[in-house]
Parts: sequence; structure tokens; C-alpha cells
Amino acid sequence: MITKNYNVHVDFNGGVQYTPITFVQNDFGTGSLTYDIEQAIGDARVVTTFRTPNDVSFAIQATKIDEHTAVLNMPATALTSQGVVDCQIALYEDGVRLTNIVSYEITVQADLSGEATVDPEEYTIVQQLLAEIDGFQEAEALRVLNEGAEDPPSGRVGAELAREAAEDARGVAYLAAEGDRNTAYETAEGLRDTAYGAQEDVRDGQYATAEGLRDTAYGAQEDVRDGQYSTAEGLRDTAYDTAEGVRDGQYAAAEGLRDTAYDTAETARNLFENYSNVKQYVVGNKVTYYGSSYVCVKSSLGNTPIT
Repeated sequence: MITKNYNVHVDFNGGVQYTPITFVQNDFGTGSLTYDIEQAIGDARVVTTFRTPNDVSFAIQATKIDEHTAVLNMPATALTSQGVVDCQIALYEDGVRLTNIVSYEITVQADLSGEATVDPEEYTIVQQLLAEIDGFQEAEALRVLNEGAEDPPSGRVGAELAREAAEDARGVAYLAAEGDRNTAYETAEGLRDTAYGAQEDVRDGQYATAEGLRDTAYGAQEDVRDGQYSTAEGLRDTAYDTAEGVRDGQYAAAEGLRDTAYDTAETARNLFENYSNVKQYVVGNKVTYYGSSYVCVKSSLGNTPIT
């Protein structure tokens, strides 16, 4: 069987783009429309409303292929009358329209085969074609029956409604399970935090105890070291004072000897008199003798200055 498929680009915010769509009157089961939808379909139903040239209106749901594609087999009712079929498409969910309605047209041409004279030799072929058309009509009626309805739920529509209900129930169960999981997680985290806090308290207590013992031991060691230092400093100070006493004594003695020697030398240097041969002269004494002055360079007695 030769079928025709037309691609219809649908943008519920911008309109419809398509090449001219033409079918032959009563050409049942030989054509389809593929909707390329700009917006995501989601859980909505893609519904097309037809109005034939003889003012018969009806709505058909397209089959969703993916999030942006749906396919509609041309319904027999839309092709019963020659002329222009007005079409409107929109997304619906639970009987509520979700989008703007956008429109397009289908042209139904007259079936010229009914006006043609059939050659007796070709009559059998025509009869076969008519039988096929009857079969298409029966198949279309069966498809519509199988398509079912929403109220009461039946056929594919009923199955889709059941699937959606099952999905809703699954979503509710999933959310409940997630809630239970989150509660269990938060409870476990609370217990873990409590256990961690208790362990931290024990560790802090042990650390404080160990630090106390370390400080006590360090203090005792510092006391011993301070005592040893004080004793050593005392011994050093005593030895220093003793050495300083000895040094001061030696210095005082040396200073006394130096002062005595200085005084003696000063006394000898200050003597200046007429020479006497009965006096003991020491180094530094000065004398006059027969009008001349003399300095003693060696201790002597009875040595005249000229000798």
C-alpha cells in the first residue's frame, strides 16, 4: 500500500509551518501527519480538532513518539467531503488546554474514479480496490474502538489513564520512600554526631589530664633546676668574693709598697743641702759642694761628690 506522510512543524507560540497537505476524498488509511512540536509534550495529550467542509467537527488524539514528536493517522471522517478541512492543534492534560491553539488546513480533492468508465477487463481490479477501501474503513473503525475513551476508561485511552495513575502512585511512593530515607539519614547523622561529640569529650579530658601531668612534671624539673642554679650561683658568688678579697688584699699591699717607695723616692728627691761627709746619702739626694750641685746616684757615706 502506498501511504502519504506530511510533516507539520508546530510552535504553539509562533504558528504552524508545513507544505500544502492534500488527500483524495474517501482515501482512507493511506495518509498520516507527523507533528514536529517545538515545546516539550511531557505528560500532555496532543489533540487535533477537525472541521470538514460539511461542518462536521471532531477531535482525535495523536500518538506520542518522543518529547517533541507525535503521529496522527488521518481519520476517515476528515476525508468524506471534498474541500478544505480546518485543523487546530493544542496540548491538553486532564481536560485542560495547556497551550495556544494553532491552525492549519488540509485540502480534500474529489475522487475522480467514481466518474470514470471502467473497462470490463479492469473491473476485477476496481472491485479489489473497493474491497481494500472497505477493509480500511473497518480497520479505522476498529482502531477508533480500540482507542477507547476517558469516561468510562476503555481501550488505549483507558490504558494510558491507568498508566498515568500508576505513574502518579509510583511518584507518591517514591516521595514517601525518599522522605523515609531522608529521615533515616538524618537520624543516623544525629547519632553519629552524638557519638563523635562523646569521643571528642573523652579525648579532650584525656588531653587535659596529660597536659596537667606534663605541666606538673615540668614544674618539678624547673624547681630542681632552679635549686641547682641557685646553689651553683651561691658557690660562684662565694668563690668570686673570695678571689676578689684576695685580689683586693694583694692590690692594697702592692699599692702600699708602691706608695712607700714613692714617698721614699719623693723624700730623697726633695733633699738639697750642703754636702756632709758624715751623712748617709741615697739615690736622688742633691747636694752642693764648693759651689757645684750634685745628684746621688748610689747610696753612700763619706764619698765626696767629686770622687
